[in-house]
Amino acid sequence: MADEILIFDAAASNPDGSNPGSPLSVGPGTNYPLIEASFPAPPLSVAYSSSIDAEGESPVSRRHGNRTITLRFEMLESGANDTLLDALQAKFAKLQREGGTLKRTRKDGSTIRIYDIVAGDGWEPSYDFAYLLANLSSVPVQLTAKPYARSAEADLGDNTETSLPALIFSETGVAGDWDGLGRLLIDNDAAAGNDWWALRYGLEQDTDYTFTTSSGSGALFYEAESRTALGGSATAVGPSGASGAGSNVMRNTALTTSYQAIMSMQASGGGAYPSHVGTFQILARVQIPTTNSGTTSVALEWGEGDFRRFTRNTARSLDSMWEGKWARVDLGQVTITKAPQGTHRWDGRIIASSTAAGDDIDIDWIMLIPVTRSSGEVSAVARIPTATSFVARDEFDQSAGALAGKTPPVSTGNWAAAGDTDDFAVETTGKTAQRTATSDTGGAGTLAGAWALCGTGTHSAVAVTLDFKRSATSFTQGIVARYTALTDQVVLVVDSLFFALVKWVGGTQTTIGLYTHGGSLTALDAWYTMTLVIDAGGNFYGWAGRQGDIPSTPQIVGHDSVLATGGTLASGRVGMVDGAAATAGTRNYDNFAAWVPTTDAAVYGGQSLEIRHDRVIREDSAGAIWQRPSDFTGFYCRVPPAGAEARTTRVIITPLYHAPAAEGVWVDDRTDDLSAKLFATGRYLT
Repeated sequence: MADEILIFDAAASNPDGSNPGSPLSVGPGTNYPLIEASFPAPPLSVAYSSSIDAEGESPVSRRHGNRTITLRFEMLESGANDTLLDALQAKFAKLQREGGTLKRTRKDGSTIRIYDIVAGDGWEPSYDFAYLLANLSSVPVQLTAKPYARSAEADLGDNTETSLPALIFSETGVAGDWDGLGRLLIDNDAAAGNDWWALRYGLEQDTDYTFTTSSGSGALFYEAESRTALGGSATAVGPSGASGAGSNVMRNTALTTSYQAIMSMQASGGGAYPSHVGTFQILARVQIPTTNSGTTSVALEWGEGDFRRFTRNTARSLDSMWEGKWARVDLGQVTITKAPQGTHRWDGRIIASSTAAGDDIDIDWIMLIPVTRSSGEVSAVARIPTATSFVARDEFDQSAGALAGKTPPVSTGNWAAAGDTDDFAVETTGKTAQRTATSDTGGAGTLAGAWALCGTGTHSAVAVTLDFKRSATSFTQGIVARYTALTDQVVLVVDSLFFALVKWVGGTQTTIGLYTHGGSLTALDAWYTMTLVIDAGGNFYGWAGRQGDIPSTPQIVGHDSVLATGGTLASGRVGMVDGAAATAGTRNYDNFAAWVPTTDAAVYGGQSLEIRHDRVIREDSAGAIWQRPSDFTGFYCRVPPAGAEARTTRVIITPLYHAPAAEGVWVDDRTDDLSAKLFATGRYLT
């Protein structure tokens, strides 16, 4: 011990690299020569359980308690003052109030252990001062520390992925006796604006099986064309955006109204079955063509051994709004236990059906995310952003008469009319915009109704809100965004049955978001509010509810590339629309407003995210501020040590680019560059 240096509150000795306080050194060459020291292993508390027919007891939990560190050193004061003793007492008082660290550098100069000193009411070190000669004092001290000593943080190196939807890498030689403190630094290397709505990660160790890092029976990512076709499926050249080359999807062109297996995870040509052990989340990328007639359902069946006993996970549905789009589908979890003897294997089979026999489906890839150890999902939250300034606003507190030509309080121009000639009019009793027309006519490729466009300004990222009510049923009421012509626009509408987001491109109408409200938004003479948010990346969110009582979760969520930067409807004007039926009735509109929204993200384009052992933080869109993301579910980053068995740790990271458009289904229309590195702080018992 005589050659060791101990530093209380050494610089950067906190787990996050910050300073715990002012350092104070004891040991050789300091004012506090170390006479003896004891760093015992932490005490282990084990709980056992048994049963009437068991032999002995089995441990059901293990927990290490705090350790007690004992030190004794001597100090020689100069002169009559107790300066050294005062400094030591001040340091111990700080440790009692706030806690701190004790950094131990062994005599080889490179072996470092850091102990986290625990603060607590009623705790105090023992000060037993023995004045041996003149000003020589002997000071024994006892310190309570957390169970595990830490080494310095190790940077395990950078890893990059530019073509696949997930970054997968392995690390060896993680030091320590116990799970280390991890710091997973993840970079969104895409350009600004290419934000990730969510990110999933998982970490595993080859404790009792062997995995491979790219291909093989234990891989975490498989191209579908490398697996076994079932039920008449065959490999084919996939739609635009499919990963891989050549025949790069597994295709089935004869779905039935009953489920049938269309693909196995066994390697093609009678190859190896999967050999994973543990619990995994299974994701797949699928697409249904625009020629389909029915609603397609996809699910995963999985089983161990010979597959005579299997489990079917929850099915996911893809209706006509998913045609021609890549969808990332969450197929649920599998839990695989190692075979008690003999060959270990399991299999997962993707099964599918359609409400119209003969429909098609393409499978692009399958991904497995381990969730047994450290794993989780970081995500943004879709909410209505509060305006800081408006690009358009009108409460219709104006003189009576036609709305067209009136000047809003905030806008880039006057109100303008389009569509049916029966325009909106301002009424001064309730101070609203109103329509009473019946039986609207509409041009080719557009809705039968009247439009009111607020100003001439065009907007990309935009939020639009409007209050509305009706005195009779069978009307269509809505807000307009990205309007460039009657045949090119986006409209969020409510009718007697549906709340829907509809786009027109070149006169072709497509419903891209749909919610069946069952009459909850159409009570007569009741005020409702609808809000539409579209960001520059083409993500959209729609809310509708009683005035002043908008639901926290949007009823309509999705993404459309036509709405993204560079798309046909990347920008346009804002306004409102009213579609009249043959039934007479009055429709009123109030509190129209539009503004540029600030949208949330799990990781902004060009910025970073850190998953640490105790928290998750991300950079803001400008890279200036680190803060907690809106939502995190799962487990923080702990890294198991390699140990004497030299075990390998593997990590998978996959971004999710858009909010889920349905339960367990996301639009998956791009692959961004990403990189990550794992930092590990080893922890020790002795």
